Amino acid sequence: MSSPRIKSIVKLFETCRYKRDLYTLFGDWCECAAISMSTPSIS
Repeated sequence: MSSPRIKSIVKLFETCRYKRDLYTLFGDWCECAAISMSTPSIS
């Protein structure tokens, strides 16, 4: 858990949260990632 990459991701989530807890923020991020992967790209 002390990987520099993980620390930078946690720091990014900490700076992005304003009124929400980290669990909700991470859930929203996962939902956005899933939507972006399931949406066909326009070429």
